[in-house]
Amino acid sequence: MNNERNDPVTSLQLIRLRSNKLMTIRLFPARRVAILSLCALGLPVSLGFPTIAPVKAHNHFPLHAQANPASLEARAKEIVGWLGAKDFAKARSALAPQLQPLWSAEKIQQNWESQVIDYTGPVKKIGKAKTIDAVNAKLVIVTVEFEKYTGDVILTFNNSDQVIAADFPEFRDIDRLGRDFIESMAKKDYATARGLLSPLLKTEVFPTRVQTGWESLLKKTGPFERIVGTQVRKGSDTDGVDLVLVTIQFENRTDTAILVFDDRKGIVNVDFPLND
Repeated sequence: MNNERNDPVTSLQLIRLRSNKLMTIRLFPARRVAILSLCALGLPVSLGFPTIAPVKAHNHFPLHAQANPASLEARAKEIVGWLGAKDFAKARSALAPQLQPLWSAEKIQQNWESQVIDYTGPVKKIGKAKTIDAVNAKLVIVTVEFEKYTGDVILTFNNSDQVIAADFPEFRDIDRLGRDFIESMAKKDYATARGLLSPLLKTEVFPTRVQTGWESLLKKTGPFERIVGTQVRKGSDTDGVDLVLVTIQFENRTDTAILVFDDRKGIVNVDFPLND
């Protein structure tokens, strides 16, 4: 990335709390638009100088396990089994009604095969599952043994036990994920953009919220034109978060998005410093 422009992160202060529970990120540009944030699950577009405190990534889900999760865990294993058996139509039928129009069986297949199976090989065994209770949602973590890899598939259910998100093992680097997030919004594929958010953030953020944030930004910047470049800022082992700076050329200006990733490579915060 061309470094001749003013680097928006020169004013970024990372304050590590001794509690080992939170990392506080303070942004002090002249103006800032917070598109999405884990700190306030209402997530409106806002201006100002707020403190953003994503949950430390080593505490992936600081929530409480349900008392009787067996039924939901069996349901989650069944859905993962459908994916493993390539029955993508059945997997799609488990989605909440508002998400089904955004995810065809073919799109689910493409994501599953290109982002998971190409790296892991086919599913060999579905292992244990654990249910975590979040606000208005339940996350079921299913351990899956693939041919070349063993890892977790996370299915998030609403209060009607419909799937509202699925998170697979992530093999792409965060530089690529940062580009994919911006490009998906530019293509108006808000479902794919939402899919790159952290599991906890997706319990409250749906594609329409991503769309609202992006369109509000475009009112200030003009239409998206291209990605100029990216830069990765790695955090320390104790931080559990990394930054990806995506410099974007809009019609009226060039600015840099600051994307904050947890150690599962999920996006927990998105900021645009709108420097005049």
